[in-house]
Amino acid sequence: MEYRKLGRTGLTVSVVGYGTAPLGDMFGITDEDAALQSAYRALDAGINFFDNSPFYGKGLAEERLGKVLRGRRQEIIVGTKAGRYGPDEFDFSAERIRRGFEESLRRLGTDYVDILQLHDVEFVDLEGPRWWAEDLYGCPSRRRGVPAPRRRRELSGQPILHPAFRLRHHIDRDREAATP
Repeated sequence: MEYRKLGRTGLTVSVVGYGTAPLGDMFGITDEDAALQSAYRALDAGINFFDNSPFYGKGLAEERLGKVLRGRRQEIIVGTKAGRYGPDEFDFSAERIRRGFEESLRRLGTDYVDILQLHDVEFVDLEGPRWWAEDLYGCPSRRRGVPAPRRRRELSGQPILHPAFRLRHHIDRDREAATP
């Protein structure tokens, strides 16, 4: 498997990621054992980036990914999302993102995620998301380690608003640089 640095986050991610929407039955009912086995096979193939959302199966994908994380958490870069919770349910308020983040941590069975993304940001003013890290946790988004209420929980890297775009940008830039 080939890996790349994700911007300035300090994270090294596989160039192929695992999207967990099928774990949440987003494309039809999936047998849980088969779903979990596909995730284990991806890990065994060297895929370390798992892209997740509470929207996928109303949390089912996060619950299933949580089972995969048990005993292998340090191998996996977990990205999850906030802001979209149902087909027509969008809420990018600080309170809902905070609550959604805590809910995601509980479903995943972990006390941290590596990447927190705003899901479907086209439904929010693009200038608006800059407030989220400071409003949510009282720290600038450029600071590492974002403490959550009640007990310390953190993003292991820099909070990222839309890393898929950044990852695509870095891959495209690397590809352009390699082209004669």
